[in-house]
Amino acid sequence: MKKLLSIIVLGLLLGGNAYAKNTNLVCEEKNSKNTTHIIYNEKLAKGELVLGLDLWTDYKSVEITENYLKFRNFEGDKLLGEWIINRYTGEANKSTSGFLTSYWNCKVSKKLF
Repeated sequence: MKKLLSIIVLGLLLGGNAYAKNTNLVCEEKNSKNTTHIIYNEKLAKGELVLGLDLWTDYKSVEITENYLKFRNFEGDKLLGEWIINRYTGEANKSTSGFLTSYWNCKVSKKLF
């Protein structure tokens, strides 16, 4: 009985992230009507798991603070791309290879079905 109870308790402690909620963002480029979707999970990202973002790019470096989200993609030591999103205003900067390329507005999207 003690073994069964310890297995249940251990399962509940370790299984907490299994039900972590994804946040879906829709970002629209300011100078055009281009849109992209960003899916991230704050609990899993803090565990340094890979995220799938625009065009299914895997951003392996994730930094989440009170004020911003920062996603970076590297090939070796070379920075390939970066998103920096302000969590309060939704304004985002997307850069490629270290050069600022575009400004975006992001908002949380809702599931339709």
